[in-house]
Amino acid sequence: MSRIAMIDPMTLLGRETLSELGERNYHFDDCSLYHSTDVEEHQVTAAGGSAMLVSRLQAPEDLDGAEAIILCSDRDNEGLEVLDRVLEERQDLLFIDASGISRYEHLGQAVAGGRALPSSRRLRLADPALVMAMHLLEAFDGFGLRSLSLASVQPVSAMGEGGIEILARQAARRLQGENLDENEEILAFNIKTVDPGRMKLDSRELFPGVELTVSVVMGGCFHGHLLHFGLGLEERVDIGEVETALRSSDRLRRVEFPMNLSQVPDREQILVGEPSL
Repeated sequence: MSRIAMIDPMTLLGRETLSELGERNYHFDDCSLYHSTDVEEHQVTAAGGSAMLVSRLQAPEDLDGAEAIILCSDRDNEGLEVLDRVLEERQDLLFIDASGISRYEHLGQAVAGGRALPSSRRLRLADPALVMAMHLLEAFDGFGLRSLSLASVQPVSAMGEGGIEILARQAARRLQGENLDENEEILAFNIKTVDPGRMKLDSRELFPGVELTVSVVMGGCFHGHLLHFGLGLEERVDIGEVETALRSSDRLRRVEFPMNLSQVPDREQILVGEPSL
């Protein structure tokens, strides 16, 4: 058994994770892949330049010997009952919930970029908006933070491949002048509010003792997270100090808006518009 088991690597998030690991020259001999769907057959995906078998997760014994499990599911399903049993029986197992489902959000601690991993063996990756906020706060570390306002605009890719397929289908229909069904959740050319519950929960963990305002909307775009970020500070600062702080981080890049989409990086960097006081 490999040291790391990844569950549902064929989702949008799973493929992105495999791609990221491959770019970092990860040795996939140490990784086993499983899917939790009701499809009986094995599946095949690409990782590290080679094809890898994705077996169906059928019994807790499939995960025997794994030291860490990474969950990349984009929907809840009965196949995850196997994982439930493993997590209950093996408290020493490192579990990283990278999924967008709520099944395991009660477990462990939220983690975001720039912060040392906590000692908990149960971790969940924070929303990308909170990763952005964490890097910005690291740049502004000496400013004396009093309050934090986060307004996140989520792309439909946060809903997984299903959301992207719905958006593509709806956009094509609306461009052709068709009306969508009254009961259909409209994503194309639309903005709708989203329950910010999970982001509020993670924000309280990541930014303890800070007065928080959190809101989330779903935007009608395929990819790209947008964050409106506001700080309340203990003391006055000038715009020069803010600009200097932004330049201090290699993860942050100041840009002028409006900007061309070709300037947006796929990952790694956070583009920051003109700050105001």
